[in-house]
Amino acid sequence: MNKQFLKNTKSLCPVCLDEIDAQLFLENGKIAVSKECINHGACYSIVDPDADLYLQAVSKRQKRRKPYGLVLPITTKCNLNCQWCYLPKESAQPGIQLLKNIIDNCHHRYVVFSGGEPTLREDLCELIAYMRKEHPDKFSVLLTNGVKLADESYVKRLKEFGLQYVILSFNGFRKETHQYISGKDLAGYKLQALKNLKKFRLWTILSMTLAKGINEDEFIEVYRFGIRNINFIRQIRLRNVSEIGVYKEGEHIYLSDMLKLVSKATSFSIVEMAHNNSTGNSVFKTGNYFVLDVFETLKHKHKSLLFGSLRYWIAVAKLTGVINAFRMRFEPSRPIETRLMFRIEIFAWPTPSNIDLEESRLFCIDHVTNDGQILPFWEALYRNDRLRTRKKIPIEEALRV
Repeated sequence: MNKQFLKNTKSLCPVCLDEIDAQLFLENGKIAVSKECINHGACYSIVDPDADLYLQAVSKRQKRRKPYGLVLPITTKCNLNCQWCYLPKESAQPGIQLLKNIIDNCHHRYVVFSGGEPTLREDLCELIAYMRKEHPDKFSVLLTNGVKLADESYVKRLKEFGLQYVILSFNGFRKETHQYISGKDLAGYKLQALKNLKKFRLWTILSMTLAKGINEDEFIEVYRFGIRNINFIRQIRLRNVSEIGVYKEGEHIYLSDMLKLVSKATSFSIVEMAHNNSTGNSVFKTGNYFVLDVFETLKHKHKSLLFGSLRYWIAVAKLTGVINAFRMRFEPSRPIETRLMFRIEIFAWPTPSNIDLEESRLFCIDHVTNDGQILPFWEALYRNDRLRTRKKIPIEEALRV
């Protein structure tokens, strides 16, 4: 057995979710974490089965940089009953003045209105308008399942009140995928929502949750759809299922699995992707967050070739269509938040068993907890889980020793 110590860190007990000391190891080509809770015993778990890929993505920083995004839950109500939900506990929604106070005092550039399902909140437009008037330097973002966005008049209203970005849950095109994940065929709602978002020119991010054996094969179609519609779609956020909130047991998808999936869909090598992540995402990169800027990677790939610039623009036209490529080539210089671009952001959600807390705390997005604290994203979600009543499970199932 080939075992190499990497570092001391912090992790969670998978039973009580208390923070505990842990050690990270490189063992037989895998990254593993070992830890022991004084109340629930020892735990050993795989952080990633491909050590080489994980170590290329992991942060080299010791301190956290200023986060740029804040996820702000404005309601716990929802109109779906998904198999995976990281905020499953329904309770009284926060008052609007409290939400405005959080917006006033946070230093984040992007404020993401989430839930539950945030479109169920009647004063959502008031919050968006408040952001636009009082904090014109901040960007308002709506994280939604998209059911209400199938109503054209509702999308128009959101736009008029100043909404700038929409993160739309979009797990694939097949009705079976929606039925499995959300318990309802949402394909028609999603496609109509996309038509409305395109019509009113709302910047859109497609958020795809991968479930092992269910929709991994749909990523390539989602990618092709997104990049052909860069006139309003800017990103795909690719994430795995994790053991947060309520979830259905299944095989875990790791960061390296998602990197390989993206490499196959884009035809970029892992080396090319890692280079772009290291240069373009150097401030924020961690083992939980990997960013691929498709056009910058494509440009770098053609840089050293004969007639590289011409080949690059031909490749862009093949990916996006001639009209979109023409717009990219000749559009005036704009801030990065508004120019045509396309990124794939990979969110590797950790489990209580394999989380490296020190690494996850470097992530560039914060989350407001159920008790009003602003914490790094995954730490906030596990704090929510620790605070709420959890279903007790046999220790031998939880520890996976």
